Amino acid sequence: MPVACDGRKMIRRAVIDDIDSIMLIYEDARKYMRENNNMSQWINGYPDRNLILNDISLGHSYVYELQGEIAGVFTYYIGKEKSYNSIRVKWTKNDRYGVIHRIAIGRRSKNIGTLCLEYCINDCKYLRIDTHEDNGPMRRFLKKTDLKSVEL
Repeated sequence: MPVACDGRKMIRRAVIDDIDSIMLIYEDARKYMRENNNMSQWINGYPDRNLILNDISLGHSYVYELQGEIAGVFTYYIGKEKSYNSIRVKWTKNDRYGVIHRIAIGRRSKNIGTLCLEYCINDCKYLRIDTHEDNGPMRRFLKKTDLKSVEL
C-alpha cells in the first residue's frame, strides 16, 4: 500500500517495471561509495538484477518516488535475518523486528533516507540495519538520525 508523503512524494512497493530505474540508483550508489573511499562494498555488480527481482517478487523491495521518478530504493521486511546470527552484535532486544537492507538514494535527492526509515518504523516499531565498516556516509547517516528504534 503506497504511503503518500504529500502530493509529489510517496513510498511504495517496487514492481517489475521499476527494475531499470532501481538498477540506475544502485549503480549511482556504487559510484558514490567509490568516491567516498569505500572500495570494498557492493563490488562485482552487487546488488545484481536477479537479487532485486527476487526482492520485488517477495514484496520486500520499496521505492521512494519524487515527482513521479524513483529517487531511492530499499529492501524491507519483518522477520528473522539469518545473516544476523553470525554478526557479532549484541542486539538490545529480541522482539519482533523489521530488517532494512540495500538502501540507496539518488544523488539529486536529499533527506530521503530518514523518510524511508520513518516509513519502516511506522510499520514495525523496532528495526535492525547493518552496513559495511567502510561505508562512512551511511554510518554517519544512521548515527545522526537519532531514531531510537533503529539498531545498527
